[in-house]
Amino acid sequence: MQRTFITLLILVAAVSLLIIFSTGNSGTGTAPTDTTAPNTAPGSNATAPDEAKTGDDAAQQVDGNTAVAQDNTPAPAASDPSDNTDIAAPAADASATPKTIVKLPAMVAVGGDEVAAVSIGDHADIPDDAYRMKVTFTQWGAAIKQIELAHYSNVVYEHDPYIVQRYIDDMPGIKGSVYPMAARLVTINGQRVSLSGVRWELVDQSANDNEQSATFAVTIRTQEEQPRDVLRVTRTYRLVLGRYDVQLDQAMENLLGEPLEVRFSQLAQTDMPSKASYMGDRRTLLMGYHNPEYDAARSIVFTEGFNPTRQQVIDDAADAAENRQAAPALWPTDTSVEEKYELVWAAMSNRYFTTAIYAPPTKVSAVDEPGWRPARLDEGMATLRPIVQTGEDSEDDRIVLVVDSAPLSLANKADTASFNLHLYAGPKAPDVIDADPQYQALGLHEVIVYNLGGCCTFLTFSWLAEGLLGFLKLLQSFLFDWGVAIIILVIVVRLVLHPLTKKSQIQMMKFGKQMQKLNPEIQKIKEKYKDDSSKQQAEMMKLYKEKGVNPAAMGLGCLPMFLQMPIWIALYAMLFFAIELRHQPAFFDVFHTIGEAIGVQWNFLSDLSTSDNFLPLPVDIPFIGDSFNILPICMALVFFFQQKFMSSAQSTATMTDQQRQQQAMMKWMMPILFPIMLYQAPSGLTLYMVASSLAGILDSYFVRKHLKDQEESGELFKPKTPKKGGFMERMQQAALERQKQLEQQKKRVENKRKGKKGPRKP
Repeated sequence: MQRTFITLLILVAAVSLLIIFSTGNSGTGTAPTDTTAPNTAPGSNATAPDEAKTGDDAAQQVDGNTAVAQDNTPAPAASDPSDNTDIAAPAADASATPKTIVKLPAMVAVGGDEVAAVSIGDHADIPDDAYRMKVTFTQWGAAIKQIELAHYSNVVYEHDPYIVQRYIDDMPGIKGSVYPMAARLVTINGQRVSLSGVRWELVDQSANDNEQSATFAVTIRTQEEQPRDVLRVTRTYRLVLGRYDVQLDQAMENLLGEPLEVRFSQLAQTDMPSKASYMGDRRTLLMGYHNPEYDAARSIVFTEGFNPTRQQVIDDAADAAENRQAAPALWPTDTSVEEKYELVWAAMSNRYFTTAIYAPPTKVSAVDEPGWRPARLDEGMATLRPIVQTGEDSEDDRIVLVVDSAPLSLANKADTASFNLHLYAGPKAPDVIDADPQYQALGLHEVIVYNLGGCCTFLTFSWLAEGLLGFLKLLQSFLFDWGVAIIILVIVVRLVLHPLTKKSQIQMMKFGKQMQKLNPEIQKIKEKYKDDSSKQQAEMMKLYKEKGVNPAAMGLGCLPMFLQMPIWIALYAMLFFAIELRHQPAFFDVFHTIGEAIGVQWNFLSDLSTSDNFLPLPVDIPFIGDSFNILPICMALVFFFQQKFMSSAQSTATMTDQQRQQQAMMKWMMPILFPIMLYQAPSGLTLYMVASSLAGILDSYFVRKHLKDQEESGELFKPKTPKKGGFMERMQQAALERQKQLEQQKKRVENKRKGKKGPRKP
């Protein structure tokens, strides 16, 4: 038995080695029988398939140079993740290839000579009719090296163009660079050819009054004694004046004359840059889609169900890697196929910026329907999926999206096929997106999300946050300062909510004073009927009615506070995510002006999207950062006086010992806990909370004064004639009815004990 088991193990090992050997050599002969492979496990140093190595070697032979570009960015190494996964094809493997499609010998991609750094556009901070960005390219994979925005800076008071996309250098487990929009693989008649490790030829770089462009090309050639050209791939990037679009036209031309079935695979966006925030990593992924069954006109773009956080994508990929499977596709999914959704765009976003790929929209010239019509991104696409690499620390985790085309047929020589994509790379700014007809047609406004997530999700109404932002922008347009506009917004919101707030505070304070005055009589009733809870309740309700006290006032007094919660949460989300506040100073930048006058750099309230930076610190202190912030300290003081002011107006006479302890705990927790939590919060938000708390104290002062006047005039405790059939009357009737039922039940029990039949319940 043992010998048989050992023999079986040897046979299994031999078959496994045979399979591995045949798979490793599939790129040098006929087409492989399986063109799908899982992602490598995160952090692993996987070797690339033979096709990728062949492509890299050929690039070096043609150029005669080492694989380092002139712009000092390295070529994608053999272990580049773009070569670790195959094109996910919807069709079967190579054995299902039609008979008219010939099997080709081994092929290699041939590029061109090295040239100087290539770029289009401009990143100068000049008028709006100029270029909005500068795009720098690398010849490796004919890809984008980085995108710099002209009107957004990394730092305040300096023009340091914000880099919304750039190559990822040295991903964990990867020896090389990963470039946005890089061409990675082309599968021709079932055989893969690497494109990422090839230095593409710069064919053309041109400019006119309205746009600039750069065109790269590569030729796929057989590795024979007499090589034949098979396919030519051309990639043209265009940048139009005044837009945040990078337009990419991709054409594949049949040079062989034989029928070709081509599948093209490329990278899309790489990870968005992220800055440490007290609210954690706010990067997300969004899929915008149409639901034809709900909206036949395709006028609405939805994102529900296809908006995972970045961490969710990383976790799903890690779980798949543990099972030696590929990361789950972002599109299509079982749900999208079942519901017949149509993908319009796919976006990766951080707090203020986004990148979104989409198919070029079409111009509609009809008189009855002018404008633009979005195209389906998934119409020429097989899959959209992530490649995830994780490191020892979560800060080393990286994501890059991969787009695989559907099969493209090129039957004859000179036949061409296209796989065109556009990339929006810019701010999540309503003024930018809503003003552009193409972005409107795409529904790209959906990338602007004012949502804190977590338990606040269901109370965060985007329409409310957008309305508050619109009003804040209106105030700023008249006041010319965002800090003053925030304070005016506080006053307006307080005035709007004043009736609810006033009623809430009056009800609670009045109830507290009334209960304090009635406490001696309440104690007598409790003592007199301590053994009869129903009678005790009925007598207390009778006392409340005689004295005009509404016992539901305490609960009803808190109701307006809960009704205000969506407004506070919407304000919180709006002030955190509004790009309009980014790098905007408060109070006409007076503090920076004072600093310049005395020869120091004082950035206090110079950027409402970050902490207030009252005083810089020489070192970075955990939980504090590199600056001392004064607004959270002011918030703690204001909260303390507000809690003390409010608690002094409430009676503790009717409270239990536990309720008194809870009140004392809240009195100290609010002034300590909230400032600690919000110490590194945006100064625009803390400024609003300080101003709102001060306004709340002022509001409470007038309410208390009103109550004092009523108390002195005798109106406060004057019994009010209850409305017939009102709440108090219904409660009293219910209590009396309950008491009557309990008395009848008690009599029946006593009669039963005496052996008598008690009266029936009416």
